[in-house]
Amino acid sequence: VVSLGFGTWYGTHDRASTAATLAGMALAFLFASTIDRFESLKGLGIEAKTRKLDQKIEQADEALNRLREVAELSSSALIDLSCKVGRWDSAPSPRESYELAQKVRQLLTTLDANPVRVRETLEPWARIMCQDLGSALTRPLRDAATKEEQELGRELAQFRQPIDPQDQNYSRLTQMTDRVRKYRSRLSAIAQIPLRGYPDELLRLFDDAPLADAGAVAAARRIAEGFARDMIAIRETFEIPGYSERWFEAIEADRNPERQ
Repeated sequence: VVSLGFGTWYGTHDRASTAATLAGMALAFLFASTIDRFESLKGLGIEAKTRKLDQKIEQADEALNRLREVAELSSSALIDLSCKVGRWDSAPSPRESYELAQKVRQLLTTLDANPVRVRETLEPWARIMCQDLGSALTRPLRDAATKEEQELGRELAQFRQPIDPQDQNYSRLTQMTDRVRKYRSRLSAIAQIPLRGYPDELLRLFDDAPLADAGAVAAARRIAEGFARDMIAIRETFEIPGYSERWFEAIEADRNPERQ
C-alpha cells in the first residue's frame, strides 16, 4: 500500500520512471500477499502452485495416519495370534473378536474402502459370531436330544430277542430314535448355516425339534427370539446395537459351562 501510494504521488509530479518502479513493487507485494488464494499463477518466469500442493500434503498426512493405524492394528493382531497359536484355549473371547472387527470396520470406512470389499472382509467374522451364538442357544436342544435318545435306547434294550418285526411299539420307538438321531445331526451341522440364514434357519431348528419335552423347546426358542434383531443387525451392519453384553455372556457360558 505504501509503495502504491508513493508511486501515485510521484506519478502526479511527472516522475514516471520512479512511479513505475514503485507501482511494480506494489504489484509484486500484492501478488505475494495473495498467492495462497490461487491454485496456479504464471508470469515473469515464475510459476506458483499453492492450493493443490497444500491439499496433496494434507491428503498425504491423512493417508500416513491411516497407514499408521493399519500397522498398529496388524501388529497387534499378529502378536496376539503368535501368542495363542497351538494352545487349546487360543480362541479370542467374543468381546475381543467384536472389538477387533469394529476397529477394522471403522478403519476401512475412514479409508473410503469399497463397501463390497468391506462386506467381503467382515462377513466371515459375522458368520462365526452368529455360529457361536447359535451353538450357545441350541445347547438346551442338544442336551435334551441326547437325553431322549439315551432313554429311547434303554427302552429298546428291554425288548426280548429275537425282535418281532410286527411289534408296533418297537417300530414306534425305532422311528422316534431315528428322528432324534437325525435331529442331533442337524444341530451338529449348525456351522453350515450361512450368514444370510440367521436368524430364520436357526429358529427353524427349534420349530422342527422332535423332542418330547415341548416346554423346554419353547423356553429355549423364546430366548433365541430375543437375539433375532441382533443377528439381523450384525448380518447387515456388522455391529451389535448397544454393544450387547448378553451376546458375549451367552457365548462365554457355552464355551465354559463349568464356570456357570
